Amino acid sequence: MTSVTPPPCAACPAVMERITVEGEDHFRCPACEGRTYGTGDEDDDLDLPSYSDVDEDGAVIIYHGNGEIDFETTAELAAQDAPGEV
Repeated sequence: MTSVTPPPCAACPAVMERITVEGEDHFRCPACEGRTYGTGDEDDDLDLPSYSDVDEDGAVIIYHGNGEIDFETTAELAAQDAPGEV
C-alpha cells in the first residue's frame, strides 16, 4: 500500500510523483528516476517491477524496480545485442 502524500526522494532533493506501472501505484523521482512504494520500508521496494530505458547512445539499460541499475541484466542484454563487441 502506497502512502497518500508523495515522499521526498531518498537519493536527491526532488519530490517524487505518483505513477501507476503494471496496475500498481507507486512513486517515481523525476530527477534521478528512483522509485518507491512510499511505505517507508526499503525492503518493500525490492518488489517493484523492473523497467528499461535507452541512453543517449541507444543502449538499453535495465533498472531494478527501485531505480537502481541492474548491471548484470544490462550487460547480458548488451552481449546478446552485440556478440563479439566488448
